[in-house]
Amino acid sequence: MAETPIHIPEDINYSCTGCGKCCGEWSVPLTEADYERISEMDWSSKEEFRGKKLFSSLSLHEKEGLPFTHVIVATDEGYCPFLKDHLCMIHAEHGAEAKPQTCQLFPYTFTQTPSGAYATVSMVSLAAMYNVGTPLKDQQDYLRTKLAEYESVMSAHAPDWSHIQLVGGQKLDWPTYLEYEKELLSILKDKSRSLNERLLKGSDFLVSKLDKPQPASEAQDAPLKKLDRHLLSALHKIYLPHKPPTRLEAHFNPFRFVYQYMFEQPVLRLKPRTFTIDELQAVRWPEDDAEVEDMLYRYIYQRIFGKFYFGGGFAQITLITGYHHLILVCALIKLHSKAIACEREATTVSLDDVAETIRLLEKYLGQTHISGYAAAAYELLMFSPQRIRRVLRNT
Repeated sequence: MAETPIHIPEDINYSCTGCGKCCGEWSVPLTEADYERISEMDWSSKEEFRGKKLFSSLSLHEKEGLPFTHVIVATDEGYCPFLKDHLCMIHAEHGAEAKPQTCQLFPYTFTQTPSGAYATVSMVSLAAMYNVGTPLKDQQDYLRTKLAEYESVMSAHAPDWSHIQLVGGQKLDWPTYLEYEKELLSILKDKSRSLNERLLKGSDFLVSKLDKPQPASEAQDAPLKKLDRHLLSALHKIYLPHKPPTRLEAHFNPFRFVYQYMFEQPVLRLKPRTFTIDELQAVRWPEDDAEVEDMLYRYIYQRIFGKFYFGGGFAQITLITGYHHLILVCALIKLHSKAIACEREATTVSLDDVAETIRLLEKYLGQTHISGYAAAAYELLMFSPQRIRRVLRNT
């Protein structure tokens, strides 16, 4: 059997620093084999585990379309109970192969496509966040072993890329999509322009490929509209929650969105405070900070390279809506980072504010489920190039 071609992103580095941050703020998923292997270990003999529930079964809804059957129950502080002094007890006592498959793979991620597997690293990892370590281009042999592990778990759950659409009713074949992605990445890499300019140029490129032309853009200084504000507020509640969401809260519900639009004020909540978008507009985003710009660039670049923003990677929404959704996510990163700066009474966003925001976003965005109704709402709310411009220029 021929090896799967593997595609590796440029200028992305990673080496584990042993900080232990990856092991917190979520419940580690387990395959059936993981659960059987780890639950049979004699954890009850250890005093810190006596009387504690270490594992929980996933519901039929939670494990639908996934290879996982259980999760490790996080501690009250939000960390894996097997984390001790920043190290994994399972690894220390039983070897690396005894850990859950998710942990063995993390933070490497792979997207299976008709032209091979695309490798990226999750920016939940601080080392990946700050681009510390060995270039992925120099880790090809190791990535090959990680890909084999990934395929052993996820081969039956590969995304379906046979129904890509630029917009509803305008289909794209895989080679054409790759041409479009190549141009998007080329635009994104042009650092002679600001990141906002690059993102909007990418939108212009995709819209130019429509069979039906779109109306001209709005004025450069067009303010946010009521619907724009409510959309940002609704997405913030799901992707950047001030407390771990329940299963129902972790999804975009179009009916709840209509209720919020009609009866609630659009705010961004960070425990214990809430902020209006107008308040956050007064906080300075450091446009001239190369490290901040590069961190946000790497996040967006990997979302596109890994194909995590549309189609098989994101609930089969269309390419233009998926790209515009990514721009809205970028705006949320800016607003949330500004809110963190406000909490510490600063007037300018720092690199650490952005890093904290992206780590939280990576965790919850990866857990978000887009139903058929929600996908239709995304198409309706996020297709507009005019809305994307208003949001990006006012955050």
